[in-house]
Amino acid sequence: MLPEKFYSMTESEFWAIIDISLESIAFDAEVDEQIEALVDYLINFSKKDLIGFEIHIRRKLADLYKSEIVELYVIMENDFSIEDNGQVSFDDYVSSDGFLYFRCWLILQGRDLFYDVLQDPETILKYTININEIWGESLLYATDEAYTREHNNEQESEIKDEVFKSHPEIDYDCGDFELDRDPEIDYLQDKYPDLVREIIRLKK
Repeated sequence: MLPEKFYSMTESEFWAIIDISLESIAFDAEVDEQIEALVDYLINFSKKDLIGFEIHIRRKLADLYKSEIVELYVIMENDFSIEDNGQVSFDDYVSSDGFLYFRCWLILQGRDLFYDVLQDPETILKYTININEIWGESLLYATDEAYTREHNNEQESEIKDEVFKSHPEIDYDCGDFELDRDPEIDYLQDKYPDLVREIIRLKK
């Protein structure tokens, strides 16, 4: 956990902003619509607060770098086959970019879902979500887009650059992250039976 002194924005304030963006869109809206609402709100913030918001994003992405979240990603994103005996097999390829964008999407679903899936991926079934929109790549550029709209930001990455200089350890491209164990892709149906059953139903 980063020391509180590095945050110009509290965690509660961070999640309140995410909730505002989420409440601004329809259930079946595209992620980019939520990001547009988020950016529209962020343009009112100071550079210091935008840096604080970006730090929270990166900290949350790091918190989601867990084997259980990889397993959730595979269930929700990857192709699968069903054998005659009902056994479900998932493609075991995990795209590093895809996993990053999926974690962004989880953040965009709000605080309650975020902390629930950290405890148990199957709790995502408590929420009404659009499984056709589970990549939130645009979140990675929201703070710089907000800053660029109101300032002469020639590099278009001034906020990201500031955060990288002060906190390279939580950079999503270069940070030193390791999974606590190998994801158990071959046993997803056994580990998360309700989740696998429901996602397959929705995908058919």
